Amino acid sequence: MSFITTLVNVLYLGGFAVLFLYGQRIQLSFMQRGVRGQLAKLDRMQSAARARLIDSLKKFGDGQQLGSVNGSSNLDQSVDRLLGSFVISPVSMDPRGIVPKMEHILDTADENLKGEVKRIASGASDSEVQTLSNVAEIAIGLNNMYKVARHYYILGTKAGGTYSMMQLQMLMPQMMEIAEAYNSAVDAFAGNKTLGDGFGPLVAAALVNEVPSSGNIWTETVKDTEVAEISVQNHPAYIVKAKGPGGNVGKPGEAIQEILARDQSVKCVLTVDASLKLEGEETGSLTEGVGAAIGGSGVDRFRIEETASARDIVMLAIVAKMSEKEAITEIPKSVRDRVPSTVERIRGIVRDLPEDSSIIIAGIGNTLGVA
Repeated sequence: MSFITTLVNVLYLGGFAVLFLYGQRIQLSFMQRGVRGQLAKLDRMQSAARARLIDSLKKFGDGQQLGSVNGSSNLDQSVDRLLGSFVISPVSMDPRGIVPKMEHILDTADENLKGEVKRIASGASDSEVQTLSNVAEIAIGLNNMYKVARHYYILGTKAGGTYSMMQLQMLMPQMMEIAEAYNSAVDAFAGNKTLGDGFGPLVAAALVNEVPSSGNIWTETVKDTEVAEISVQNHPAYIVKAKGPGGNVGKPGEAIQEILARDQSVKCVLTVDASLKLEGEETGSLTEGVGAAIGGSGVDRFRIEETASARDIVMLAIVAKMSEKEAITEIPKSVRDRVPSTVERIRGIVRDLPEDSSIIIAGIGNTLGVA
């Protein structure tokens, strides 16, 4: 009996000594294995997005682009150059005037991306170039996520890299959730399917489609942005949305600024958009608030807020809740079904406006699949 007791004590003390001397190394090994598996999955995602982008571009390319140089096709080289592109934010040490600089840089980046896509896919229409640019943006995003994760993984495998590996392990679940959303979005964009983020444009189109018309009443007032002037509950209403049916978000802030500059009767700016839901919230649930409901870089929201606040114009918002994945993939039925009720709620808001006042109703979001 004493032999067994001694053996147990020796094993216990030996195990304790091993954990004391090599515990951190063992823990690091388990962390590396887990992160390595997620990194491999992320690599497969970015490779699949790249392949899907190449397949989409091939449909509109010419023979010259599909040729090869030194065993590597021109198309492959162009796509690799596209995936490696980046945007440098303006210096923010002095924040005054940073919004125009940010807008200029983002507009330049957008034009460069579309120009490169048009050069590769020379047979694509403007609408198709918009959609292909969206697919390219997804592939660029996945490629950047993979390179950043790989960077910290390699740092974590070097001597003294334990904390880099721990940080990466903590961040990987959130990063993989975003990556899986991007990965799912590739099929939606490539298939020209209306996105969850298209809720706002769908509401705007529904409002205009109810108006009897003998032709197209949309006018492109600013680049990639359309405005329709209709009557809602006997009030003049300006309906704003990005130009579809290609994947486009337009410049609603600039369009709203232009309307406010020429119509002094506008008393309300109502924005309709998709919004990220919190865990436990129902997809498609509608909420109302005050302010400009518009995401992105903040340039468009700045334009709306600056102009509306200068004239003491009420800013209202209606948003449909959804997850990030639902926002950039095919619109869920529960969200699409909310369009009629949102239109009715907008009619109720317009009905309560003062007499002889106008309203701007902006459907914010991506117009993929929304004419």
